[in-house]
Amino acid sequence: MLVQDPAIEEAGVLVGRVTSSNPWWPFTRHFDFGLGLRYTSAVMGITYVTVSIANPATPTRLRRKKLLADSGALYSIILKEVLKAVGIKPYGRETFTLADGSGIQRDVGTAFLRINGRKAPSPVIFGEKNDGALLGVIALESLGFSIDPRTGKLKPTPLFLI
Repeated sequence: MLVQDPAIEEAGVLVGRVTSSNPWWPFTRHFDFGLGLRYTSAVMGITYVTVSIANPATPTRLRRKKLLADSGALYSIILKEVLKAVGIKPYGRETFTLADGSGIQRDVGTAFLRINGRKAPSPVIFGEKNDGALLGVIALESLGFSIDPRTGKLKPTPLFLI
């Protein structure tokens, strides 16, 4: 349905309302603009990956956790209880800027990560209680993976020495 707003109509901008009769809602969205105009978009998927998190000094000391693979995050965030359980100690504390511009301080360390037979060390943030558990791009690229946007799954990528 067309949203009636004289100021918007004067500016020549067409505004619509989100509607759906699609059984895949909320994975697809239809925007009805009236006048026979309709736009459909697909919502990107969410990719979770089971990761083995180990202490670099003793790789047999590990925990397996499901992390959200986030191609928009640089660093991986793992709950500090998990990192401490495998004996990983922070080597420092850093200030990180969030999307809203605010800053938070978190401990940082190094973990040995393994996914589908590939393994590599990676910097990790010691997550607090309400922090999300994320697998960031630094870890993904170190392990030689990227997220395929069509399937939402990890795919092997070449390691470049540039």
